[in-house]
Amino acid sequence: MPSKCHLYSITAEHTDWSIQTSMLPVKLFHTIFQPDLRYNYYSTVLKIVGGEKYIKKLASNLRNNNSIYNLSLQYYNGKSEYIKFSGKLSETLYYTIFKNGILDYYCEVFDGLENWYFVAPEEKFEYILKEFNEKASVISQKYVDSNIDSIKSRTVLLYDITEKARSILVYAFNHGYFNIPKDVNEIEIARHFDISINMVNKYLRLAENKTFKKLFT
Repeated sequence: MPSKCHLYSITAEHTDWSIQTSMLPVKLFHTIFQPDLRYNYYSTVLKIVGGEKYIKKLASNLRNNNSIYNLSLQYYNGKSEYIKFSGKLSETLYYTIFKNGILDYYCEVFDGLENWYFVAPEEKFEYILKEFNEKASVISQKYVDSNIDSIKSRTVLLYDITEKARSILVYAFNHGYFNIPKDVNEIEIARHFDISINMVNKYLRLAENKTFKKLFT
């Protein structure tokens, strides 16, 4: 019988991307990865959220990486939004992912941490985790009861709201604000972020409005 596949999540730091982005307010929004084992290299396209000047800084950092070459900025509507480049497979976590039968993957970077999601046969997970531990600092790992398309859609929603609203929304959710009954209230959230209760309500309503617009329009 074919092996059962699961969606796994690994959160890590000090990997290929987080080293390059940890000092910059840019977010890895989406990657397109095309490996070629014949020549031991890969090509990828990153769509970046964070502003054109930060994209150029990130491009400069990547150019200083000896394993990366053929780097170019892709311009749309007069602004650079994408970075395209090639690199050596053997020196990246992408090589680990590709050579171990990963069926699909997604990576997002936030505040210097990488959240990797990948679909893999269950017997491969321990080996992949071992590879991550050798190449990075793994903070957490878990089985995710979802699908990878839902993860990608969630990321699109999160990056469509402001940084402050996103932080408050994530904190509120993680601490049970949306539970019935609530585990945390507006006063406690306001105290945590050192803002007024009115501002908490404003940010939560803004996030909810953006989310529902994405869902129903």
